[in-house]
Amino acid sequence: MLKLFPILFAILLHSTFAIAQDDFGFEQVVSFDAGDLIWYMAWSPTDEILAIATLEEILLWNTESDEVVHLRERYRGNVSFAWNPDGTLLASNGGCLEADEYGYCRGGAGLIHIWNVRTNQIAHTLEFPEGLASALIWTPDGSQLISVQSDNSIRFWDTDTWLESDVWEIVADRIEMITLNPDGNLLAVAETQTERESQVSVYNIATGQMVMALGDEYDFTSWIQVLAWSPADDFIVGGITEIASRGYLTIWDRTTSDIVNTLPFAHVIAFSPNGEFLATTIKPNDLGEGDETDIRIWDMAGNIAATLEGHIGPVLALDWSPDGAILASGGQDNTVRLWEVSR
Repeated sequence: MLKLFPILFAILLHSTFAIAQDDFGFEQVVSFDAGDLIWYMAWSPTDEILAIATLEEILLWNTESDEVVHLRERYRGNVSFAWNPDGTLLASNGGCLEADEYGYCRGGAGLIHIWNVRTNQIAHTLEFPEGLASALIWTPDGSQLISVQSDNSIRFWDTDTWLESDVWEIVADRIEMITLNPDGNLLAVAETQTERESQVSVYNIATGQMVMALGDEYDFTSWIQVLAWSPADDFIVGGITEIASRGYLTIWDRTTSDIVNTLPFAHVIAFSPNGEFLATTIKPNDLGEGDETDIRIWDMAGNIAATLEGHIGPVLALDWSPDGAILASGGQDNTVRLWEVSR
């Protein structure tokens, strides 16, 4: 549970919530000013440290002591980082060897930086032939780091040697997202095929063979922008943006591949650690209904459990603390807000 120390940048606030369950709610306890727009966040799996990507840098914020570590100015134009399972290493997109004076990639080998968060130094730098690392994820046992490159390759890095152990060349126009099942033996990949048709392909990591295709029965006219595998291992959620509409979230039964529910589209989603709830941003519909500064909490039956109000700009990042007691949100108003779960 969060301990509230005197925090230099924090504002203690209490917000109004629309609660659908009498025994469940949220209270906003801290608002932290990161000084810049927040693109992405990831909570350390083992402690109170929250990694935050702004437009300019990666921050490590200790939510208990309020200590903030500035790792470096990050590569501009792409946000991706991921913690290893024991919370000692943070992998981040490092841009490429040929970057201009403003930090934008102009060519050359792509880079991934492996940060030792005890020393706040780069422990390893991984290079691949070309492109950028658009997504990163560790296997649950920490033995491999998986990266997606902009050339549509998926690379597997042995974390003992930091050498490539395998490379998959996916036949697709574009790979958007990846996510692992809790056991780490299945990899779901959001693929955009020719003429912008999209599907989620599930692969066996050991064999590289596709074992399930989700969404292939639809003629999607755009791409899958969000993808998540439930920590309870029962559902996969994909968010499809379509040219003719504002899109939607699809919830698939991960065993049968049946669609069990659809929800309004969201640019950002995050499962609670027990898989009981899904936090989403809100995208106003064509009638202007919905406030993109709010956050919606859904149960897996498709009911709204809570609506969180407090941000004064669009919400761009969400993540739950490892124990599920805190939801962190960040966005265009430059703030990270921590919401404490009450039951």
